[in-house]
Amino acid sequence: MKRKLPATVLARWRAEDWDDETMTASRYTYFIQDEDGYTGEQTDLTEAEAAQYSWGRCEDNLTGGSQCGELREVAK
Repeated sequence: MKRKLPATVLARWRAEDWDDETMTASRYTYFIQDEDGYTGEQTDLTEAEAAQYSWGRCEDNLTGGSQCGELREVAK
């Protein structure tokens, strides 16, 4: 049985995990966001689960970077 994924998440990475050539991080930490955009508890996502999100920019003033992800409707 598939688990219910949060509707919106924040993916954070540290500067030392970022690869400028591939424009990806080697490691991400995911956090659930509520409907108001506030970041809450940490969650784990597999690569397949993370691929179900549409990723975009968001405001986050951490060392490193972040992207906001919104769960897409996935065809069954």
